[in-house]
Amino acid sequence: MVTNMTSVARYTECVDGMAPLIRDHIQWSQRERRLAPAVVDAFHDAGLFRLMIPGELGGEGLHEYELFPIVEAVARIDASAAWNLAIGNGSLGMIRGLEAAAAAEILSSPRVLAAGTGSPAGIRFREVEGGFVLSGRGQFASGCSQANWMMAAGMLLTESGPVIAPNGAPSLRMAFVPVEQVEILDTWDVTGLRGTGSHDVLYHDIFVPAARVSDPLAPKPRRFDPIGAVPILSRLGSHLTAVAIGSTWHAIEELKTLAGAKTNFGTASLIRDRADVQIAIGRASGLIEAARATLISVSTEILTRALAGTPPELADLARLRLSYVTASTLCVDAIDLIHAAAGTSTLAAESVIGLCWRDVHAVSQHVSQQSKHYENVGRIMLGLPPQGPV
Repeated sequence: MVTNMTSVARYTECVDGMAPLIRDHIQWSQRERRLAPAVVDAFHDAGLFRLMIPGELGGEGLHEYELFPIVEAVARIDASAAWNLAIGNGSLGMIRGLEAAAAAEILSSPRVLAAGTGSPAGIRFREVEGGFVLSGRGQFASGCSQANWMMAAGMLLTESGPVIAPNGAPSLRMAFVPVEQVEILDTWDVTGLRGTGSHDVLYHDIFVPAARVSDPLAPKPRRFDPIGAVPILSRLGSHLTAVAIGSTWHAIEELKTLAGAKTNFGTASLIRDRADVQIAIGRASGLIEAARATLISVSTEILTRALAGTPPELADLARLRLSYVTASTLCVDAIDLIHAAAGTSTLAAESVIGLCWRDVHAVSQHVSQQSKHYENVGRIMLGLPPQGPV
């Protein structure tokens, strides 16, 4: 749901203008396994990393669902750049759970950028006088090489074990830590989303003042968060799904170009004349339209009520998660069709379709997108209690 149409349109136009720059640095990012500094600088200069910072604190004040079309526009050029844009904004957007003074401290740099690690199984919080001690190892800290803050989420522990929340689940805490206090491990050597620099991060018993710590599972209205009634974990997925949607559109456009230039083996006819290629483009386009439509339809309905002050019910949260997972599944189906239709052209290391195929499959493995969520959604629809957060 987009409520700030003017701002979103302005930033999508900005992305279109920097397309040549992003495209020119894709191979650098793939080789170095992180987003190229020139692209990072361009995002900073355009204010693209400040989209989810509240307007009162110098940002654009967008929420996750307004970020969707901007991330999608970047993903139509490069999925890794789009992923870093989504994660950078999402991580920094978590300051909405803090009080104004702590948020202002984090935002004091005009080129502030946060990377996030949400690994409850690997990160631990222990409450002490004045704050918390943070320790453990966080995975998939996308953009950590360019960040100056780390956003870490993990389990709250006492000497006797995990602290249990009223809903029966372990209590979580989320903290902002200056990046110079953490150890970044060189672990990101992958095929999909290779240019995102999603390394592991070690937290060595770091003291974090209480003002920079919040409860990410507390669904409540906040000063800087108009949709605070929607739990943070239930929002996780929309702007990441946009990466898969945009990257699949990118692959479809590449196949259209390829089909008008590549000839069938042993003949002079173009592959665009083949029925299987025509069907692949038609079906894939329909799948992506469906993916986009289901996410926008469900989120618009639920967020309209949330903005009006009506908290979402459990069934609403299930539908939100279902929209993310279904959209991601449709993207995988679509990119597989395009990849198969392109044939051996995708084997080349520089193949755009091959790159998009790897990136879309990588997006589908994110915790917010995985097909395992179908079970939890199904339980809720059958009137059974969920197994874990929705």
